[in-house]
Amino acid sequence: MRTLTQFQSPMYRKIWLMPLLFLCMTAFTVIQAQPTITCPAPQSIDADNDCEVALPDFTSLAVTTGNDVTVSQSPVPGTLIGFGQTLVTLTATDSAGATASCVMEVYVVDVTPPIVTCPPSVTLNTDPNTCTAVAMFICPVAPDNCSGSANPEQILGLPSGSAFPLGVNVVGFQATDASGNSASCTFTITVEDNDPPYLSCPFNIVTNTDPGLCSAVVNWSNPTTHDNCGVPTLIQTGGLPNGSAFPKGVSVISYQSTDDAGNSTTCSFSITVNDNELPVITCPANITVGNALNQCGANVAYPAPTFSDNCPGATIVLVSGLPSGAFFPVGTTTNVWRVTDASGNTATCSFTVTVNDVQPPTITCPANIVRNNDPNQCGAIVTYPTPTFSDNCPGVTIQQIAGLPSGSFFPVGTTTNIFKATDAAGNMSTCSFNVTVNDVQPPVFNNCPGNIMKVNDPGVCGAVVTWPKITASDNCPGVVVTFVSGMASGSLFNVGITTVIYKATDASGNMATCSFNVIVTDNEDPSITCPNNIVKNNDINKCSATVAFLGTASATDNCGVTNVTNNATGNVYPVGVTTITWTAVDAAGNAATCQQTITVNDVQPPQINCPGDIYAVNDPNLPCQAEVDYDITASDNCPGVTIESSEWPPSENGFFSIGTTTVMATATDAAGNQTMCKFCIHVEPAPEICNGLDDDCDGLVDESDDAWRQADKQLVNNGQTGDFYGASVAVQGSYAVVGAKNADGNGANSGLAYVLQNNDSDPDNWEQIAVLQASDVEADDLFGSSVSVHSNLIIVGAPMDDDLGSNSGAAYIFARNTSNNTWNLVKKIKANDGIAGDNFGAAVSVKGDKVLVGASMNDEKGLNAGAAYLFAKNQGGTDNWGQIAKITATDTEAGDMFGASLQLDTDFAIVGAALEDEKGVNAGSAYLFGKDQGGADTWGQVKKLTANDGASFDNFGISVGIDASTVIVGAHQNDDKGSNSGSAYIFERNAGGADNWGQALKMLAEDGTANDQFGFTVAIDGDFAVAGARFDNHKGTNSGAAYVWERQSGVWEQVAKLYDTQGDKNDQFGSALSIYNRTILVGALRDDVAGKTDQGSVNFFVAGCDDDDKPFIGNPADNPVSDDKKSAVFEVKTYPQPFSDVLNIEVNIPAAANARVVVWNVYGQEVVTIYNGALEGKTTLRWNAEGFPTGTYYLRVEANNETEVKSILLVR
Repeated sequence: MRTLTQFQSPMYRKIWLMPLLFLCMTAFTVIQAQPTITCPAPQSIDADNDCEVALPDFTSLAVTTGNDVTVSQSPVPGTLIGFGQTLVTLTATDSAGATASCVMEVYVVDVTPPIVTCPPSVTLNTDPNTCTAVAMFICPVAPDNCSGSANPEQILGLPSGSAFPLGVNVVGFQATDASGNSASCTFTITVEDNDPPYLSCPFNIVTNTDPGLCSAVVNWSNPTTHDNCGVPTLIQTGGLPNGSAFPKGVSVISYQSTDDAGNSTTCSFSITVNDNELPVITCPANITVGNALNQCGANVAYPAPTFSDNCPGATIVLVSGLPSGAFFPVGTTTNVWRVTDASGNTATCSFTVTVNDVQPPTITCPANIVRNNDPNQCGAIVTYPTPTFSDNCPGVTIQQIAGLPSGSFFPVGTTTNIFKATDAAGNMSTCSFNVTVNDVQPPVFNNCPGNIMKVNDPGVCGAVVTWPKITASDNCPGVVVTFVSGMASGSLFNVGITTVIYKATDASGNMATCSFNVIVTDNEDPSITCPNNIVKNNDINKCSATVAFLGTASATDNCGVTNVTNNATGNVYPVGVTTITWTAVDAAGNAATCQQTITVNDVQPPQINCPGDIYAVNDPNLPCQAEVDYDITASDNCPGVTIESSEWPPSENGFFSIGTTTVMATATDAAGNQTMCKFCIHVEPAPEICNGLDDDCDGLVDESDDAWRQADKQLVNNGQTGDFYGASVAVQGSYAVVGAKNADGNGANSGLAYVLQNNDSDPDNWEQIAVLQASDVEADDLFGSSVSVHSNLIIVGAPMDDDLGSNSGAAYIFARNTSNNTWNLVKKIKANDGIAGDNFGAAVSVKGDKVLVGASMNDEKGLNAGAAYLFAKNQGGTDNWGQIAKITATDTEAGDMFGASLQLDTDFAIVGAALEDEKGVNAGSAYLFGKDQGGADTWGQVKKLTANDGASFDNFGISVGIDASTVIVGAHQNDDKGSNSGSAYIFERNAGGADNWGQALKMLAEDGTANDQFGFTVAIDGDFAVAGARFDNHKGTNSGAAYVWERQSGVWEQVAKLYDTQGDKNDQFGSALSIYNRTILVGALRDDVAGKTDQGSVNFFVAGCDDDDKPFIGNPADNPVSDDKKSAVFEVKTYPQPFSDVLNIEVNIPAAANARVVVWNVYGQEVVTIYNGALEGKTTLRWNAEGFPTGTYYLRVEANNETEVKSILLVR
């Protein structure tokens, strides 16, 4: 049943007014009040399948007044009513019979959809030669309970009569009745392809075998095929592939074509290959042989002829001639062979066998004859028998063709007798034998001398020796005397014994020898030349030098030197001259000597060790001086080094004046080598503290120091690359906490936090005393992304903690044990409703017993709208830290990032939403919340803060701070000083009215430029406010800086610019900062330390006493000098020293005089005039050295014929 609201029906409004009209027209004469009735609201009833419904009883729903009123209904309950509107009258009747009626509307609503019935699904074959089928169908009918019939509309598929493509086609209809009820149905038309493809093979092929083969390569055109649906697949199902070698005979090739539906067609053709190629036969080459031994012919074996055919089955026969191995007669025989292949093709070949008579006759001579010569004769008479001979054929003849007949005188030597036998075929044989007459009688020497003795010729290892020519005689002519060994007469004979041998040989080789000795003696000494003298520098750090090679002495002798030696004992030679003696000895023992000197020079300068530059502060109890001790040491490779040093300007017995003193030192060794070093002693004015002394030596006691000096720089112990130490900082009292969110304590980027404490006796000295981490911190938690400290509590944010889901976030509370000064984890806190991606812990703040935590990506008010959570101690139990409130802004929307910055201050909290859009896209805002706002202990929104000049993308609220009645908000992308130069805003509680929290000041850096992002971080405490400009370029691109404002008499003024004097590009100094009283802590998370990129650092800055006695800055003529500031002594003081930007110059002139104050560089050139005019008494001038390079300068002050010059050091 559906209920319509009042006044939806005009009828209802009219009926409702009728009783009022009746009351106006009726006189009030009836004592008993008339009954009244109020009908229920219009009713809606669903119709049944017949489009009607039984009328319900509505009497109980009527509201009546009167005595004993009964209600009746017309039409009566149970009456069937149809579709549409029915008016029902309800009548109230009281006990007196008085009546009142009202009319209500009843609507019968049709909620039953029509019934749609589609035709049945069908399956059709494709139409001939097409891939489709034309389908006809009848549109469905759609009877309805109330409309009678709905007209169905086709919503899917092709219309009836269309050509339906192959496959399943869905056709759908939908019918909608007059009431908007609808129903649908679908059916399918499936088109199948049962038509086989067309296929036609080539004609039969007949061909001959290819040359030399029993087959033929056959190519043909592929069969022709096509199909009604797409391109069919053609495959060869039988026979060899196209282009194959087909064997002789008949081969059948078959193909099959198949379409995508699986229908197929086949065809085939034949390939016949015939063999018409003749066989090939090759006979052996013609054969020529000699007759068999002692035969008139020969048995001849020959290889069978070779034959081949392109097809197997060929045979071979001998047609004429003799078979292999038969006896062939002397002469020529012809053999003929024939081959026949399986197809009847034939071929023949022939060759000849020729047997030649090649056997010569045989002849045998007598054996060789050897005889000695007849005595004293050169020959002998010799006789021998006649040779014998025979042949296989008759007719052989013999004759002597060389030599001497038997019985002749044969001379000494060998005589060859040759005989020849010739047969009838002209074959010849010869034989021979030698008759040798040997000469066995040796020759005789005529004059062989005895041994010869001689001394060597001068300068020669030998002597020329001569003797007469040696001769010999023999029984036969031709004796020859030859020199066998030794040396010939007239030769140069070497020292020693040489044996000379001659040999006499006759023509027959008979020999005789003659031998004697030639003895030459060596009595001459050798000569020697030493290597060049050596001069060498000492080896590094040694009082000596290593000479690896002395050189080679050059020694000569008439007979050669056998040994050259020296008396060197090693290869290391001391500084000075060393003499080496060389000795040469020849083979005969004759000797000679020479000397070589080794000179080693000491050229290594001594090492001198100066200390590094010494920085000291003046002792307030000394006259602007500090006592400094230093030690200079020196060493050398050789003994005897001395040290001399000088100071400029000189100290007074170790007491150094404020400024820079350069110390030069020279070390001189025994060889006169010198080395120099220098260092500087920088005495700086001590920081002014409230002790009744002039600590900074500026002539004022306990004056205010608004310059904010750099007191200490802290680096993490054992820091690593990429730690981002200084990503978050907080300072309060004697304790500071520093976050290193990317340190790898418990895994990559798990994060760490460090606790620092200053020294009570030396407040400027801060030391690391603890490392904070929790055992459950894991990789990528970024523990240390945010930190806060107050009293004995520290809170550390870990926005990527995953306890409640990925990057849900958490925060850790640590408390100090006051008994042993240790910091211990007491609670890990998470949002009660925390989920993945909240980034709980993106910002944290602790004050008293409360903790405020930002979850900048909480989605309660929209995606990344953000929220903040307030926790209190003892909430949920003693010492338990429990959630007491979830804080969101009243108008927070998606993407505002509310909670990315925040600070808690007792009963107020400020929360930034840098991407809020009220003043423009990402213009930003901040929200002030207060305790008891909207109820006791309720933290409600006090005011939404926006910049008066806010604009898109300013990111107002990127950083916030609050102290008592003052709020500071950063807008680091404000463009007043250039794109993204940045700004900050001061809001004060009563600015613009009581509790108005209005904008009191817009802060801009005096030297701000584009992209500085001034205001990226802010902090405030008392009358001091500080804002970071992380991309300021003071010490290099993106080195960073911070600016300090002071409120004096209600007016805020910029009083200092802070930066790391050791800073460098990309340090991003000012990415995090905190202030407590007159101490400022600044983080530089990308400072590169000892080669470790982005390790990070922090710097502490402090100001002096809080007093109104400040130095005068400006024109001295505008500064009357009081008598109490006059002094009877001409004095000049400078501070700080060294300085980086502005130098304070305090000049005291007892009596009025013209004064001139100038600065010189180290070349004596005047670079700037600071003041030129009248002065009297004590005046403080200031030199802004911006634009001047780092280095030493000299301040020159002239007045009353007096001059004072001071060395000043400018550092960047």
